Amino acid sequence: QWNEYILQIAYSGWLPISAAIIEPAKVLFLNNVMSYGIFGPLGISQIKDLSKSVYFLLESNPGPGMGMLLAYIIRLRGKRRRNATSTLAIHSLGGIQEVYFPFVLMRPQLLIPLIAGNMAGIGVFQFFNAGLVSIPSPASLFLIVGLAPPGDTLYVLLGIAVSAALSLALSLLVIKASPEIPEKAVENREH
Repeated sequence: QWNEYILQIAYSGWLPISAAIIEPAKVLFLNNVMSYGIFGPLGISQIKDLSKSVYFLLESNPGPGMGMLLAYIIRLRGKRRRNATSTLAIHSLGGIQEVYFPFVLMRPQLLIPLIAGNMAGIGVFQFFNAGLVSIPSPASLFLIVGLAPPGDTLYVLLGIAVSAALSLALSLLVIKASPEIPEKAVENREH
């Protein structure tokens, strides 16, 4: 009975809306709670029936963070641009999500692009019935691709790319609209 409810939720049209809770919770450093405490057990129970689960992709999707960091790289200059570049590499290749949270905390409006990007990615994952065979920890692109069943690899990458593209486009608008803090002021503790 419980597994039937989990499957119904996984294939309902409501699953992308979970991004409205996932992304703000991630930025508040609750990403591990969601990954191991909520979506991990749901995914494990779904594995018994399908041998893969979309729940493993909900919190671990690196696309929204990648898009937001690319927007920072495009808009910023100097030392902060180099910081965003190294953060993008650590986030996408190393799978450490926490490194991009300060960029969002500096501009909380960036939660909107992150939520929209993750919603789009979840929609793609659902549409193509994509999933992973286990919890990706850390959630690097390498591990996500490695945990995708052979027939799902392209769809998982497509979902990540769609979420990154939408997050990039919306983040560029948010970063352009908000006033830029001069680099000297950022380094000044009194400011």
